[in-house]
Amino acid sequence: MSEDDLANKLVIHPSFKETIQDISDKNIKIPKNSTNEQLDYYNYIYPPNGKLLTVIDDIKKINLDPENGERVANSERPIMAYDESINRFTCLEGSAFLTSHSLVITSENDFIPSNKITLYFYTRSKNISEDTKYIKYSKDPEADSKKDFVLDKIDFLKENTSENTILLVDGPLIGGDWYIHMIDAIEKFLDKNVIPIFSLKIAIVI
Repeated sequence: MSEDDLANKLVIHPSFKETIQDISDKNIKIPKNSTNEQLDYYNYIYPPNGKLLTVIDDIKKINLDPENGERVANSERPIMAYDESINRFTCLEGSAFLTSHSLVITSENDFIPSNKITLYFYTRSKNISEDTKYIKYSKDPEADSKKDFVLDKIDFLKENTSENTILLVDGPLIGGDWYIHMIDAIEKFLDKNVIPIFSLKIAIVI
């Protein structure tokens, strides 16, 4: 599959419309305003008793040369970058999670996106989830939403990452119980000669 087939597209999850229909059939009123769901990775440490072995370098200012980045971007190994945006809509009956998975590839001084949109609704009420296929009964919507998010993220990356690329992923390699699936996916990336690099954004306020 060529890069043109992978990039510049919008994919809607197969159950997206059906989920909306189930919500409508149950007369659930989703609020207009959402909250931006932030994935908290800081409580996940791997291994659990892990310690900092050594400081690689001092924390200091580094002058960056954008021309160096341009040369890498235009090299034979292009760069792809992944990030996500999660909006949560909370109502009396449960919570809806609308997620945009985004993957951008550099190509001839341009940035070409590929996106996948997913929608899930979780409820703690068995009565609400009865006679529906896509409203999910859940004792722990927080955990189940993260599970679905991780599995969708992995599938999206495996299906849309080009061969012989550097893949920048916003988020840790390991963060929570379900990230063992990401470890398994690394072999798929290596088969495609993809170098995945996982990172967390760190903000320092002075």
